[in-house]
Amino acid sequence: MAEMLGYETEEMIGVSVFAFADDTGKEEMKRRVEMRRQGISEQYDFEFLRKDGTRLHAYLADAPIMDENGNFTGSHAGVLDITDRKQAEQAMRALNTELEGYAHIVSHDLKGPLSSLMVSAGLLKTTIELVEDEKARGQLKELAELMAGSARRANDLVHNLLLLAESGQEPQQIEEVSIDEVIDTVLEEKRVEILEKGVKIKRSEDLGTVRADPTHIYQLFSNLVANGIRHNDASEPTLRIIRLEDTGDQHGFMVSDNSSGIGGDLLEHVFEPFSRGERGGVGLGLSIVQKVAGVYGGSVRAYNDNGACVEVTLKDYSRDSARSI
Repeated sequence: MAEMLGYETEEMIGVSVFAFADDTGKEEMKRRVEMRRQGISEQYDFEFLRKDGTRLHAYLADAPIMDENGNFTGSHAGVLDITDRKQAEQAMRALNTELEGYAHIVSHDLKGPLSSLMVSAGLLKTTIELVEDEKARGQLKELAELMAGSARRANDLVHNLLLLAESGQEPQQIEEVSIDEVIDTVLEEKRVEILEKGVKIKRSEDLGTVRADPTHIYQLFSNLVANGIRHNDASEPTLRIIRLEDTGDQHGFMVSDNSSGIGGDLLEHVFEPFSRGERGGVGLGLSIVQKVAGVYGGSVRAYNDNGACVEVTLKDYSRDSARSI
């Protein structure tokens, strides 16, 4: 401990631990000492002050020492220096913030020109009908459709970049979100595609609720359902939306299909932005799912089991449970 704080061992002998904390830390220490007096053990992060004034980020496993009569006589703790890890987390958060800002700027700057291009392509296709030469008209139509298709794909990419940038941000509106209502909305939006492909939907009777921002939960399930419909190559496609058994404070869900599954090479990188298979779109859907799950202290994993399966866990939102992805 002396080495961590930059002191000689002799300098720390007989000195109260309160001397190595700022005012906020001292108040926290008092509260935790009281918990030790009550016989409560804890594991937690704490900031100490080093001799040179810099901060030591530490992980403590703290336990009380009781005599044979159950009286509190002191406490002992294991201390781990996690300063490098904390600094790396801060650097990653700063980088994510910078990247999110960049994505917003670029996306917004591109949306205007792309919208104009799509409108122009539509007008061009209408104008082409006035061309008398049938062969020339057909060639021009083909070029106009190619231009319109490219503009739509670029617009979809911009839209998904914005979603990716926003998906990891702190929730703006917290409420009890009904997963059933979210799924109803998503399935209604995908109704035409579901009917065209003949997708059979199977879902749990009660998908429960999560305390979260409704927009985040919509983003998560919209992408999972879209993947399960769009990439299902089965002759009789089925999409399952299942509520898993809660584990502690974790709500669990699984969205799976009966497709040929996720390719082996892709499976290793499926959560990386722009990772996609032969039938893939932009390749940002599961990246968005992972970022949303991280906001709610959860996790996501993808695997194959008679089709593609994605399991997601989420906690009811609190600032303590949230983490940055």
